Amino acid sequence: MEAYSSILRWKNTIFYSMFSALGTVFFMYAGPFVAVFWFIILPGIYLLVRYMWLRLCRDPFLSPKSTMVGETWKVLSTCPPKVQKAAPTVTFFLFFGLCFFGGIFSAPLGHSSPEPPLFSTIFYNGFGSLVVLICAVWFVDGLWFFWLIFGEGMRRKNYDALATWWWRPAVVTAEVDTTQQKLAQYRAATIVLLYMLWTGLSVTAAYNPTILELDVPVPRLPAACDGYRLAMAADLHAGALAGVSDTENLVSYLNAMKPDAVALVGDIGDQVVNSALREKLEPLVNIEAPDGVYWSPGNHENLVSIEDYRTLFRKESPFAGKIIAIENEHVVLNRSNDTDNDSCSIVLAGMADYSGHGGRQHSPGQVAPDLDKALKNTPGPNGTSIETDPPSSQLPLIMMQHQPMDMKESVRSGVGLQLSGHTHGGQLWPQHAILYIAGYDGISGLHAFESKDGPSYLFVTEGVVGWGPRLRFLCKTDVTLINLRSPEVFEGAADTSITLATAAMFFAIIITPLSLIGTCVPIYFCLREKWRHRKYNIANSANNDSSRSHSV
Repeated sequence: MEAYSSILRWKNTIFYSMFSALGTVFFMYAGPFVAVFWFIILPGIYLLVRYMWLRLCRDPFLSPKSTMVGETWKVLSTCPPKVQKAAPTVTFFLFFGLCFFGGIFSAPLGHSSPEPPLFSTIFYNGFGSLVVLICAVWFVDGLWFFWLIFGEGMRRKNYDALATWWWRPAVVTAEVDTTQQKLAQYRAATIVLLYMLWTGLSVTAAYNPTILELDVPVPRLPAACDGYRLAMAADLHAGALAGVSDTENLVSYLNAMKPDAVALVGDIGDQVVNSALREKLEPLVNIEAPDGVYWSPGNHENLVSIEDYRTLFRKESPFAGKIIAIENEHVVLNRSNDTDNDSCSIVLAGMADYSGHGGRQHSPGQVAPDLDKALKNTPGPNGTSIETDPPSSQLPLIMMQHQPMDMKESVRSGVGLQLSGHTHGGQLWPQHAILYIAGYDGISGLHAFESKDGPSYLFVTEGVVGWGPRLRFLCKTDVTLINLRSPEVFEGAADTSITLATAAMFFAIIITPLSLIGTCVPIYFCLREKWRHRKYNIANSANNDSSRSHSV
């Protein structure tokens, strides 16, 4: 019994020692990536889950003394458990468990069927909605934080409430403050309502693409080409959560635009090329565009197997001839394929994806983007590439490049318009900020860059579907029609106004570090209260000892 008590007393030290030892072993034998996951990502996930459990379970329903591990152990070890105390924790982990299983099994289930199974659709999206839940908790906590400082704190000239709220009370007791618990229940209800509202809006934005139409003046575009209709789409990600119906919807959107040509700018597929993928992509052959439908690869085709995707579009029926793959190649578009109409010619270059650059290769056959090579090669019969003389530098040049990078270099090379995707507009806030850190030239919408021939433009679509859970929190999905305008004729200005996704990116850049700094405030008050309590106990103990010595 004494040995067991010693173990309980030293349980945290024993646990952290074993955790560190295992992490060291992983670092030595499995490499630094596994060690980073073990020491940083895994503890981070645990802290996030614990944080949400505190706000949704402990604060509104349990005593301040309750811990997540302790309550979970009680649920598992007590038969039958007390329903009133067990229900919050059971509901919490049941929801999390189903969402995590949805994330794990969505790929094997969705990659083998033409349409995503209902289980994957609900619970993989549920997995993504956990980010929305974290934001809802974060938002309500932020409001409560400001109230405790600038409302309650300034009114009472006392900030001790911060010490009993943020993580756990400074002085842990088993007693429940019914007033504080009632307030915590109101906060939890607000969190759930915000979560449901924001998740509903995110699902709506993900499954209902916005149809965009833009006028973009392209340097060197002749007046005879003014009004050329170029439709573009990217990031269909046919795979776990995108099936035949999503491709059919995309085709309907594109055909309704009545484009002259269509550009599919990467990440159209997001799984191995098998019979299910062929079925998912087959509706693409029904796109109607007199000047052709063109595909260039993205990082996900590279990640899976770029050679299989090249073969699919270049050699396999019904795709060969209907979808023209251009990877470090170019074509010259003549309106309605009128090769005799020399007055309207547009160079469309399709680039390899940046994921094939240098040591970042994921599968055999990847190549790095090369504009010089693209302007010397055109697609030939039976999937071949034919070397030709570069087109005239006086022709307008439009480039399909999946990732919105190196636009300044592209402008110096004569690119008048670059079409990109990849970013998904951030997809789930606040990861918008990561795109800024990654150094992309834009995450959404139209961006202008100065060139010797006047402004050149980068357009970044937020994508048709997206990767992973199919939610769009503070961004959208879109399919876009670009009306190419000749600077000789066009008198207006291109719409380079800031998009919701870009605004959300800057908001995330500002609010995330401020929030992290803000968490230090309640932690400070909590530590201060603990220190006061410790001093009080020490003083009390000294007084008791003094009283006993006098009585003796």
